[in-house]
Amino acid sequence: MRTRRIAWLFVITQMALIAAVVVAPGNHWDVSRASRYASWVIVGMAAALGLWAARWLGRGLTPLPLPNGKVDLVTGGPYRWVRHPMYTAVMLGMAGIALRSGSWWSCAAAASLVALLAAKARWEEHHLVPT
Repeated sequence: MRTRRIAWLFVITQMALIAAVVVAPGNHWDVSRASRYASWVIVGMAAALGLWAARWLGRGLTPLPLPNGKVDLVTGGPYRWVRHPMYTAVMLGMAGIALRSGSWWSCAAAASLVALLAAKARWEEHHLVPT
C-alpha cells in the first residue's frame, strides 16, 4: 500500500510540474521565430517518441511507475535504444514548451521535472528488479 501511495505521489507531482511548465507566466525574454519553430519540432518529436513507446508497452502501459504484470520487460522498439523513452518524451516535450514560453519559471519547472523523472526512473527500476 505504501508503495502505491509513493507511486501516485510521483504521478501527481509530475502532472503538477507539467502544468507549471505550460501555464507559467512568460515574456522574460523575446522568443525568436527560429526558436518557436524549433520548439514545435521538439514537441513533435517528443509526441512521436511517446506514442512509439506507448505502442511497444501495449498492455504494460500504466500511469504508475510500477509493473502491472501484464507484460514482461520490454526491450524492443524505442526501449532498445533508450531506457525510459516515455520519460524522455515528456522531458523533450516540456523542454520544447519551455523554450517557446520565454519564461524562466517555465524553464525552472521543466528542470524540476527532469530531476523528478530521474528519481522516478530510479525508483521504478528498483521495483522492476525481481525479489
